Amino acid sequence: MAVAAPGGTDSELRISLIGGLMIGLGPVSVSIYAPALPQITADLGTSADVISLSITLFFAGFAVFQLVCGTLSDSLGRKPVALAFFALYFLATLAALVAVNPEMLLAARFFQGIGAAVGVAVTRAIVRDLFDGETSVRVLSLMATVIAIGPTLAPSIGGVIVEFLNWRAIFVLLAVWSLVVIFAIGFGLRETRPPRPGQLRLGPLWRSARRLVTDWRYMVPTLGVAGVGGTMYALASVLPFLIIGEIGLSPTGYGLWMIFQSGMYMTGSIVARTLSRFWAPRRLAAMGVGFALVGTLGLAVQLLGPRPSVITVMAPIALVAFGSAHMLPALMTAAMRGFPEDAGMASSILGFSQMATGFLVGSAAGLLHQPMVAIFTIIPLGYGVGCLCTFLWLRARRGD
Repeated sequence: MAVAAPGGTDSELRISLIGGLMIGLGPVSVSIYAPALPQITADLGTSADVISLSITLFFAGFAVFQLVCGTLSDSLGRKPVALAFFALYFLATLAALVAVNPEMLLAARFFQGIGAAVGVAVTRAIVRDLFDGETSVRVLSLMATVIAIGPTLAPSIGGVIVEFLNWRAIFVLLAVWSLVVIFAIGFGLRETRPPRPGQLRLGPLWRSARRLVTDWRYMVPTLGVAGVGGTMYALASVLPFLIIGEIGLSPTGYGLWMIFQSGMYMTGSIVARTLSRFWAPRRLAAMGVGFALVGTLGLAVQLLGPRPSVITVMAPIALVAFGSAHMLPALMTAAMRGFPEDAGMASSILGFSQMATGFLVGSAAGLLHQPMVAIFTIIPLGYGVGCLCTFLWLRARRGD
């Protein structure tokens, strides 16, 4: 059911498209940039290890400042905070465009991450302000479809830009994207949260945070999102070492399989959006758990079998991606549902927990120094925790 807010109506399609542009800028800022790393390393006269830090610093700013911008939007309003952070992203992108040394580029990428953090935190808060229940699931599912397109195509686009232009042209494209987002927010969104500066004091903030983290209605679905969504991030950091390094697939072949994986997530989002008109969010999440568990077990059992192939690895991952597309919108809606006054903070903690889980799972996988073992043990464990939390939420809401 859409929640009517004062001042007009908001179409699901418009909010989904603008929200997709806002959220998608963060992932695309990494995936479109990755093909340029060797050229940047040579152009700035430094080492690959130093330039690789530009990705790490981006994620650091992106993860930590999700805790800040969503909470600020509860007190200062959604639009002013979103516009300020995306303006910071635009300025940081210009700095990266004209960077003359590694230090300048690293600093610019860190502030890019800070600016992009607002997309995740504030967009989910806006959805919570405007929509609820099945409508919220449909909007989040359509956003997921829009978001999936960018990271799927971005590496190829980045490669073409680097080959025919140079790495600085990537930042021109990102600067244009951020300007489009700023324009869309300024003219395509209305304020859904009137400013309440008094909430910015430490006391109210602490009480809001404590209320959230001690309420199972929030924490159980949040941990489900962290387990499933965070492990998806972690998988991306270790999967190339198995598929390319050990199985022996070419980088191009790996990219095609990743398009297949993203396509399965996109397909799942489309199916979930369609079914949400007839099914309750709980039923969608239950179906998603089924697909994700089959895929998770399909990964785990390979530790005991013969040497894996690209098909035996990617087919279970595709099932997890399809199932996750059904689970995540329902879990996000459930986590945000009971806290309209703290929607920004709730979204901030939700996003941070997802990124933190991705970092922890990815770090644990990296410590094994064996990609095959990590993907068949650590990754299924992360997905399993997410599925377990989703199951607990389904059990607790069974009587609804």
